[in-house]
Amino acid sequence: PPPTPKTVEQQPPPKPEPEPVIAKVESVKPVKPVVPTVPSFDGAAFFERARAVMQQRSTPIFAAHEKALEKNLESCERRVKREIRQLDKARRPQMEPLAETSFQQWRSNGNRIPKSLAVPSPKDDKAPKLPPNLGSGGKDEDKAFFKEVRDIHASYLAKQTKLEQKLEYDILQLSLIYVMGLKQQMDKLTAAHDVPAAEQIQAEIRATQDRPQYFNNLMRGIDLNAPPAPAPEVKPEEKK
Repeated sequence: PPPTPKTVEQQPPPKPEPEPVIAKVESVKPVKPVVPTVPSFDGAAFFERARAVMQQRSTPIFAAHEKALEKNLESCERRVKREIRQLDKARRPQMEPLAETSFQQWRSNGNRIPKSLAVPSPKDDKAPKLPPNLGSGGKDEDKAFFKEVRDIHASYLAKQTKLEQKLEYDILQLSLIYVMGLKQQMDKLTAAHDVPAAEQIQAEIRATQDRPQYFNNLMRGIDLNAPPAPAPEVKPEEKK
């Protein structure tokens, strides 16, 4: 049967569609990037560490060199005294103190044989004097003795020169290692755009390459750039 008007009125009305919910988006402030702080290059600390490493490597080189000089001088002294013992009894007592004083002076000078085999100056009252009859213009026996002493001196002086040359070579090899390490550090500083620090390294490289004595003294703990020690003050009563 067809619906009656009363039946239609009994049906519930349709529910309305819910409105979409839009979330509120707050504005986000831009975040500044965090830039890490680059520590400044401590040149003094770096050079102190680098030099300490090289000094540790140079210590046995210097020790071996000094020991070789000592042995060379001892051998020279034995040869000279052997020649003195071959002199007659009248001449021997005159030459023994001269030789003893000379070798004592050479030992106190770092066991180094002087280039000149000169007779002590007669102006020095404490120096032993060379008797006139023992000069090169004396007897044939005296001439032979002095010629032998001069030959001995020349031979051991040549050995000493070779020892000095070996030391220079060994220290040069160390300086090359030192410069190589400096260049590696300079490359790092250059890549970090730390120009002042790189210039410090470059200055040290130039000093090491251009002045061999600079590196030699650094290895011995001597600072060439240090100001000279002041002269001792002389009191008025000490002045002549």
